[in-house]
Amino acid sequence: MTAAPAPSSTLESPQPGGKDVAPLRSLALTGSAWTLGEYLFCNVLRLVTNMVMARLLYPEAFGVMVIAGALVQALEMFADVGIGLSIIQNRRGDEPAFLNTAWTIQVVRGIVLCMVACGLAIPYAMLYDLPVLAWVVPACGLIFVINGLQSTNMATCGRSLNLRRIVALGVAEAVVKSSVMIAWAFVSPSVWALVAGSLITYALSAAASHVVLPGIRNRLAWDKAAASQMIRFGKWVFLSTALTYLAVSSDRLVVAKLVPLAVVGVYGTACVFSKIPFDIASRLAAQVQFPALTAVYRRDPSRLGDRLLESRAMILSVAQFGVAGVVVVSPAFFGLCYDDRYALASIFAPMMAWAAWISILQATADRALLASGDTRALALSNAANFVVTVAASVGGFLLAGMHGFIAGVAAGNLAGHAVVHAALRRLGVRLMRQDMASTASLAVITLVGAVMPAAFRDDERMVVVNALLALLAMLLSAATLCRGLERVVEPAMRRVARALTGRGPAGGDAT
Repeated sequence: MTAAPAPSSTLESPQPGGKDVAPLRSLALTGSAWTLGEYLFCNVLRLVTNMVMARLLYPEAFGVMVIAGALVQALEMFADVGIGLSIIQNRRGDEPAFLNTAWTIQVVRGIVLCMVACGLAIPYAMLYDLPVLAWVVPACGLIFVINGLQSTNMATCGRSLNLRRIVALGVAEAVVKSSVMIAWAFVSPSVWALVAGSLITYALSAAASHVVLPGIRNRLAWDKAAASQMIRFGKWVFLSTALTYLAVSSDRLVVAKLVPLAVVGVYGTACVFSKIPFDIASRLAAQVQFPALTAVYRRDPSRLGDRLLESRAMILSVAQFGVAGVVVVSPAFFGLCYDDRYALASIFAPMMAWAAWISILQATADRALLASGDTRALALSNAANFVVTVAASVGGFLLAGMHGFIAGVAAGNLAGHAVVHAALRRLGVRLMRQDMASTASLAVITLVGAVMPAAFRDDERMVVVNALLALLAMLLSAATLCRGLERVVEPAMRRVARALTGRGPAGGDAT
């Protein structure tokens, strides 16, 4: 095997004398700011788009897309061999031979998955007695081919926490997708507006990844050693992501067999709103926390636990703000912005936000397992999540309808997080105190904003009271966030910078 060139990433090549301390110190903070800004913008845009689309389309159209999307996501995750994760985690992740081998695998995988989607379309349509799925599923399957052509520069930019251009692509993608969907739905209000928005957006994004992002120009190639390393790393990632799909999407597959299609569409709409905090937290964990923890683990595994707790405290502070906001404003939001067909969403969303909070706790913890290469524990976690989710959600539905169903989903998330806790304890990392403290503070915030207005439920002033209490809850959340930033982020980034450069503690800031 050819000797690897010296890594160019700032995260992997600290210079003697601590000259890179300032850049390293700012990398995680800058990456977090860019990632958070992108997700706030994209999710606000997505909410506005959903409100417009809800006026233009019927709930059944969203229901069809939820069911079709569940199959597409299933194929995506069942065939995930962790190519992007391998590029970030592997020491050869900057080598052209490694990257081109990864791209070759990615292209072949995309073509195969598209063919599988076409083959499953008719049986899947028969399963749900929806003939339109026989056409929607193959159309969505083209996404696999398009994403397979995406440049590996997306992963290498994430590896070095160079996120500005990735964020710019994400923002452009969101704007194009919203514009295409709304324009199409205005001219031809059908489920194809949703399909066309996704296809056109992914195609433009894949093309831009080769032109806009810095790095190599991918070509078909094969390096046996690189492929072997990716397969070794990816075998448990493959199982883990397959089980992740079952854990994350089993609720949609199950609910589609329990309730009418219109209710499935409403459930999907509530899911989009309630998952905003989880989307933000998981993006921060994947794009900022994971590369940083991987770099720390490569230099000094004994520091992994401390770095995990510090980075996690920052992300959870941000997530508290989002979850509290969803719980507090959901009733007013769906009451004012959606028509009566979506009334149930105002009930579903707050409950789903609490289920999402448990997922946030796990998503910000299991990156440490990935950084240490323990993908087996992730697979076990997702298996536990899937089994408990299916059993508990069906049982909950039989006992208490959709309220029991959502409670069952939360129970599944909790089971998966318990497995992550156990795996981290074997590494000497204990998260229970941090989990309990952050959950308790979130409960206090949401209690103020969501429970007190119940006394005014029959009063016509409820909207005003809810708005005022929501503002109070947001201020409390903002105070929590600011306190977390002041007490955690600055010293955390300083310590991470010293850990990466190998410098000892300076002054009185001992680690």
